[in-house]
Amino acid sequence: MSTENINNENNNNNNDSINDHTIEINENDNLMMDNSNENTEEEYNMDTLSVNSSALLIPNGSTTSKETILVNKEENEGEDDEEIRRRKRRELPTLNEEENRLSENSPRLYWIDCLNIFANYLVIFVYISNIYVKDFDIPSLNFYTIISYGALARTCIPLFVMISGLFLLNPQKKLTIETIYKKYICHIFKNYLFWSLFYSTIQRLLINPEGEKFVYDKSLIIEILKNFIVGDDFLWYLNCIIGLYISTPMIKAIISDRKLAWYTVLIGCIISQFIPTLCEFFRIILKLNIDILNDYINGLLINISGSFLCYYILGYLLNTHQFTKKQLILSYGIGILGYLLTIGFRIYTCHQIQNVTHILTKYYNISIVMGTYGTFVFFKYTISQWIKPWIERKSFRKLISSLSECSFGIFLIHMFFHGLFIRLGIHIQIFNPIFWIPIYATLLFILSYITIFMIRKIPILKHIV
Repeated sequence: MSTENINNENNNNNNDSINDHTIEINENDNLMMDNSNENTEEEYNMDTLSVNSSALLIPNGSTTSKETILVNKEENEGEDDEEIRRRKRRELPTLNEEENRLSENSPRLYWIDCLNIFANYLVIFVYISNIYVKDFDIPSLNFYTIISYGALARTCIPLFVMISGLFLLNPQKKLTIETIYKKYICHIFKNYLFWSLFYSTIQRLLINPEGEKFVYDKSLIIEILKNFIVGDDFLWYLNCIIGLYISTPMIKAIISDRKLAWYTVLIGCIISQFIPTLCEFFRIILKLNIDILNDYINGLLINISGSFLCYYILGYLLNTHQFTKKQLILSYGIGILGYLLTIGFRIYTCHQIQNVTHILTKYYNISIVMGTYGTFVFFKYTISQWIKPWIERKSFRKLISSLSECSFGIFLIHMFFHGLFIRLGIHIQIFNPIFWIPIYATLLFILSYITIFMIRKIPILKHIV
């Protein structure tokens, strides 16, 4: 969720490579100005989940078609320049926007907003299918439905990482090490501390989703402190992003050489994704233990930021690659196959172990990589075409922008509502899970969005969402 610099000279090189994209010129659309910035280059904060698509660097050799560019004149009618500046200063700074916006007329790609919203929705699917799930018979309808929904949603976090890489690794995006630490890492870490404290105390002791009986003694205090430091089940992602941000200056040096970038993705995919998946496949499916191969690879000690490094770089590379029709068909086929394999692996492994497990369906497994790849390309080319008629409507643009900008907060707070509902006896198994799980996830998403939308209006709380 981030604004990027647009080099206008690059927009005149080629008339056929970007016409499939839906781009809007946002003169004054949803850009949250940081009051502390006094430079001519406006600074914006960035979401840790995925960088906001307020703007996107158009690849070299690209141009926009006339029908895809919309200037939000209607949103600023009746406002002179001074009124616009005052309105911007009143708006809240947000982690959903990126820094160092060099061009005021930056295009917005709404397919990125849609992808961000979609990934955020999938996050809710993943956690409601794995956390606070009541006991169920194995095998049963509940069993197969819950693990299948959970498997389908496993692309959520990789998609967030790809969107972040799409913007932050852009060679024209100037990021100093000081900016990375002071603006990005510091902000994420502050959010991590607040929400880790919230979930380890308020959620655990007061909401108490599982109805535990606590003995308030020294051991409970130690347990709370450990949970605060380690973070709740889903807050690990913030630490993952911090790791990627720490690595960003090095990765950006690699990105300047496209062949080297693809080489890095290939090596990372083999070491961090393919070989671990292969070892798990042989152990679970073929009953053969080849973990010695994985042990050898781990001994190479060349794994940076985990398997997510590949997603991070791939987001930028795929966005700047112009796909042919054959490549699109192949990409969609890879994505569909990835989802089918993920469901098949999940059902088989859970059935074998007689419990819910993520073996062969972890974020680094190849089937998840395939599904993530196909989904990203699908949104870039197909969804961008589907929403073309809709982005002409101001109400649609405002809704999509708002949902996307609140995604970080939705991610942080949705587990609070899930825990609260569990405490009230409302969970994914009270009705037929085939229909109820999507409804339940939608309810959590809407409640989380409304809450975050309101919190962002409160000055003292706006920095924690």
